[in-house]
Parts: sequence; structure tokens; C-alpha cells
Amino acid sequence: MRTGSTDAAAASLPGAGPDQTVNPEVSPHGRPLVVAFVVGTHGTVASDLLAPYDIFASSPAFTTFVVADTTAPAPLEGGPAVVATHTFAAVDADPALAPDLVVVPALTHPTGTTEAPLRNWLTRQHDHGAKVLGVCSGSLVLAATGMLDGLDATSHWSRISALEADRPAVNWLRGRRYVEDGSVTTTAAVTSGVQPPSTSSPSSPGPLRPNESRTSIRNWAGPRPRRPSSPRTTSSSTTGPWGSTT
Repeated sequence: MRTGSTDAAAASLPGAGPDQTVNPEVSPHGRPLVVAFVVGTHGTVASDLLAPYDIFASSPAFTTFVVADTTAPAPLEGGPAVVATHTFAAVDADPALAPDLVVVPALTHPTGTTEAPLRNWLTRQHDHGAKVLGVCSGSLVLAATGMLDGLDATSHWSRISALEADRPAVNWLRGRRYVEDGSVTTTAAVTSGVQPPSTSSPSSPGPLRPNESRTSIRNWAGPRPRRPSSPRTTSSSTTGPWGSTT
């Protein structure tokens, strides 16, 4: 396990070598990376959705959209309702929409039957090669799918004890801002959710300027693999420049 705020997700994935130089406004992968943000039918935490969305959407190197089971207005906790750009069925039917990364915010009913279509779709995307970022208590959604079984993961500090009891197949880590294990990254809170896609390479420690953040996000996010995945690696962080994890 690697630890350190500047050494997280970007360093372990394809195209993220420490000596790589990337134009911050041009995707190094030859196309915009597709980032899908899921929202629940019966409530999604607004900050967990909107803060990461703003980071990815700020760069032309990404194609971002919100996806849900239907295009009915989806309620947000702490914000207005949103209307998804696409439905799960529409994304499944269009290869151009296949996400390289799926971002999963905290849901009001993460394990409820009403969110089963979301969990099923998330599992399919992960099985087909998409990376997954669980923001804060979005880890409850990931755990409910079984994709965290056998992996290291974290969540909001207030959820860890219950998760240890309910999901003992997951190695829950306390005191970590984020944990990356293979193609899945989980975070401790929304400010920690900004940290993983914004981390720099090992050769560039310290807080990042906006363009540096965008470059590292692209390196970390993908593209979606078209070949068998690489051996499992895990990284995590306890500190960083993005504020508290509460």
C-alpha cells in the first residue's frame, strides 16, 4: 500500500508516469474521457454530486453527464432536483456513452430496492471496464453491489463501524482521506472526494494549480481499459491540501 496525498490514483494507472508532460487542455488519450455521475431515484447528496462534477466538467478533456434510471426530476439533499442527461438504458444502448469513470455520490437509500436499477447498472459498467469513484458515503452503494468485497476501502468516519459489521468482506480503513484499490477508489468525505482526481504524480508534491489538477484527473480516470486489467494495487492517503474530512 502506498500512502501520501500526492501519490494516489494517478501514479498507478496507465499514462501516469512521473515524467509525463500533458497539455492541460488536450486529452492525452486521443479523445475526451467519458465520466458518468449517477443520481438516485429517491435522493442524492447534492455536494457529493456537484463538487466532483464541477471539477471534471471544467475541462474539455472530459465528456460529463448525469445518468439515472429515468429522466424524471431526481431530488437532491441540500439542492434542487436535477434531470438526468441520459437513462441507464440509453447509455447501455449507445457505445459512445460507455463511461471510462462512474462517480457515485451518497444516496438517501443506498441499499433500498428503489435503487436496485442504479446498483445493477453500476455493476455492469464496472464489469465492462469502467473505473469507479465512490464519494463519501457513496461507498455504501459500492458495498451493496459486492464490488468492494476483498478490497481495501474507506468511507465517512461516521459510517465505518456500521460498515465493518454489515460488510465484513471489505477491509475498511479508518483515518484515510481516500483509498484506491485497483479500479475502485473510495473517499472519506466530499472534500476528500476532490482529492483523488486532483492528486499529482510523485514528482510533483504539494497543492496543485488548476491546470495541474486537470492533467492528473485525466491520467487517473482512464481511458476505459479494452484489455484485461492489470494486477491489483492499492494506495491511500491520510493527509492533503484539500481541507478536513468532516
